Amino acid sequence: MKTINPTARNNPSEDRSPDNRVMLCFNPGVFRRLPCLRRQEGGSLVEFALIAPLMLCLLTGLFGLGFALCFYLQLNNAVDVGARTVAVIRASNSDGTTPDPCAAAYTAVTNAAPTLNKAQIKLSFNLNGTPYDNVTSCTNGSANIIAGKTAQVTATYPYTLVIFGWKPVALNMSAQTTELLQ
Repeated sequence: MKTINPTARNNPSEDRSPDNRVMLCFNPGVFRRLPCLRRQEGGSLVEFALIAPLMLCLLTGLFGLGFALCFYLQLNNAVDVGARTVAVIRASNSDGTTPDPCAAAYTAVTNAAPTLNKAQIKLSFNLNGTPYDNVTSCTNGSANIIAGKTAQVTATYPYTLVIFGWKPVALNMSAQTTELLQ
């Protein structure tokens, strides 16, 4: 390794590192007065500054998808509870009337999914082949409750994935369950 006098510069293409080692630049004509470009102080900070926003977006997206999965599982469980409620609704009220199967199922679904917004849950029923779309009650539905036939309950719930205010995906979750009427 060549050492030089700190006060005299013999070769303009040479530059000194902080520990007085001589480093040669690649093109002495262009970078004659600039420090050599081989130094790497602060490189880790620049790499972190470039990668950190991408990693934060990825992490936020994973949390958003985790919430979507949690809401979907709650919706699926709530539809199961609602279908079971419809399946056993044949009992009479205390005044001798048959309860509204759709209203009972709607109450069961909303109670089984407490973290979901009740106003956004859309329920559809198919009682013994008769469809009831986007309803919360079906007063004439009790006539379709016949033992041995099927009742199908379908629910939809909207969810929008949000990553730092950006909404890349709007999901429409759906769950469906069919039960045999008792």
